[in-house]
Amino acid sequence: MTADMEPDALRAYEAMAEVSGRMLGAARESDWDRFIAEEKRCRELVAELQARAEANLSAAERARKFVLLRKMLADDAEIRNLADPWMQHLQDMLASSGNNRRLGESYGNQP
Repeated sequence: MTADMEPDALRAYEAMAEVSGRMLGAARESDWDRFIAEEKRCRELVAELQARAEANLSAAERARKFVLLRKMLADDAEIRNLADPWMQHLQDMLASSGNNRRLGESYGNQP
């Protein structure tokens, strides 16, 4: 493995942390379409990182990597806190819609 792979791996973590921040911003604004687009970009970056063998990082690079990972985990936790109520609302709407449909099927539209 060459030394020039080390900065690439660290840049991938930096890019993932940036995307994580944009995902959090989208979640804070309830912009779920933008959130999904950013989440897709994050998955692409993860796949790129997994595809290449990560070279041994220096102690400073490992420390930076862990700072970035902690940031991404904190962003993810806040995203979950923001998305959970929205997901519950969506589930409630779907359940209500299903109940209304079943009632309509059971009783029909009577004049």
